[in-house]
Amino acid sequence: MPELTAPVFSPDDYDVSIKTAPTEEPFVSTLDLRVTLRPSETKKPQDSIKIETTADALPSYMAWFQTPAAHSVHIVDIRAFIIRGSLCNGDFSEDMPTREMGKFAWTLFDRHALLRPEFIQNEWLRGTGCFGAELNRGDFIYVENIYVEQEYRNRGLGSWALKQLMDSAYASKRSFVILLPGLTGENGPSAMLSDDRRDELLGKSRAFFSKVRIGRTPYVAYSKNPEHPSRQLAAADDAPTNHYDVYDTTIPLEGSGLPNGASEFPLHQAIACCGLRFAKDRQRPFESSFPIDRYINLVRARQPALLHSQDTVGCTPLHTAASSWCKPAIKALLNPSIVGPETDLFRRDNWLGRTPVEELEQQMRNAMDFDVRVAFQPREPYPDEGLSCAYLLRVAAGEDVGTEEAFIKQRRWGCTCGQCAGGWFSPRLRYRVHNQAEYLYDMMEVSLDEHPTDSSPARYGVMGMAYIPLHLLPNAKGQFFDGFREVVHEIMLGCRKDSNKDVVPSIHNVRNWSTPNPLTQEYFGHGGLVDYALDFVLDSTKEQSPLGTSEWDTYMEDGIGRQEWAALPICQNDLNFELVRERIGLRRRRG
Repeated sequence: MPELTAPVFSPDDYDVSIKTAPTEEPFVSTLDLRVTLRPSETKKPQDSIKIETTADALPSYMAWFQTPAAHSVHIVDIRAFIIRGSLCNGDFSEDMPTREMGKFAWTLFDRHALLRPEFIQNEWLRGTGCFGAELNRGDFIYVENIYVEQEYRNRGLGSWALKQLMDSAYASKRSFVILLPGLTGENGPSAMLSDDRRDELLGKSRAFFSKVRIGRTPYVAYSKNPEHPSRQLAAADDAPTNHYDVYDTTIPLEGSGLPNGASEFPLHQAIACCGLRFAKDRQRPFESSFPIDRYINLVRARQPALLHSQDTVGCTPLHTAASSWCKPAIKALLNPSIVGPETDLFRRDNWLGRTPVEELEQQMRNAMDFDVRVAFQPREPYPDEGLSCAYLLRVAAGEDVGTEEAFIKQRRWGCTCGQCAGGWFSPRLRYRVHNQAEYLYDMMEVSLDEHPTDSSPARYGVMGMAYIPLHLLPNAKGQFFDGFREVVHEIMLGCRKDSNKDVVPSIHNVRNWSTPNPLTQEYFGHGGLVDYALDFVLDSTKEQSPLGTSEWDTYMEDGIGRQEWAALPICQNDLNFELVRERIGLRRRRG
């Protein structure tokens, strides 16, 4: 860690207290650090300490701040949250205790506490690339506020107090301290600041924290591991971000009616109203009376600068056309004879740093996830209208994406690598399932040797038997367990690397593969189902993945097959076990 400014007084003049308390979420707890001056430095004893808060009532976990302090002066507060990503159960970005924490989780992570893929894969959004997959389901200390009493500022006390937090037992070598700088001025976080003053405060806070951004987001992070790449990079050499991320604290809600900020800009609003995303029954009520491309031509004739204007969050009309699925507007705004030689196709100077096509595709992913997780609706493929717009934008960007029909078929279930079988079973997930099924097949043989299957009490200890309904076990013989193991073997064979890449291990396919095997006859004859073996393999694969213990991924860093694994394309569907379960015919699970 870069050397922090030394305190004006000797450390012996201070008392440092750290207290933690649980929250309603099992993976989040509060942490409050308080620095007080000892009596020798106290000018005026106080009977109590007044805490200013914007909340109606002081949270219970901060009540200790109100205890009498007759012989000390309270001068520094650090409010933070301890986050255990490994304890998250698929609701990481949904159940944070404060609004700022919610935006932090939503911006950087998915609901499984995995860093969003764009901060690893996208060459621009990843910034310096110092932070990546090591953040997945990690341990974090998120510092929400650092407050130093006015008369004690500019003496290094804030830096010194932060160092006490970083050196405490709460920050382990594998944990990361994260902060969003620049949100709080002298008059509190809601104060209106000029652009110059705002940028000045941002520069000071980044210099104070002396850390590196996660991707190109405004969030800066610190690793206690001296070997971490971020420790070798000076803050001055970090990749730049944009002010939309830093100063906008709102989160546009899916289905709110219009893209964020569009209603304040006539051209943006007109495009959004003619788009299919927000139109009832996928119809454009205004297009027949006044087509949007004619309106765009009218704007070009009178105020051509509006064709490249940005709304309150930095989105151009092309961004709005993409996110609204307005294909006629997209075509017009890509036409050089209308918009001139300048194109907004690759512009990222907006609140999330995304190009128009990236924003469109992310919205479709968010909408699918919302329908399944929040509305408990059946998973539906991406709409053809949205994919058709994505195809148009990618072709304009010079990408070789084949025909529109093939593109829509391949991408409708969220595939981003272009190689998912059926558009949903990615090469990396296939590789995981194959390796895990092979491991289980071998270990089941060992387990069968250790537990004689003719002994009723012992057969419950055989690996995988927890997936067999209890009513089938009493009358099952040894061949039943052999048959169950052979079904696992057929799953392994169906997912091996040299098998047909378009074939998926659906219930129907696995049954067809298994039926000719004479060892499976006893299993199927006594009520065994392919479902039980698929549940066993997929659950075991998920448990070994970053959604569980990550043991398989840790092994693959240096294990046999790491080169094959590294050569496989990365895809949005690489850990989408829920989608795979649904597509192969297994029952849907909630949670």
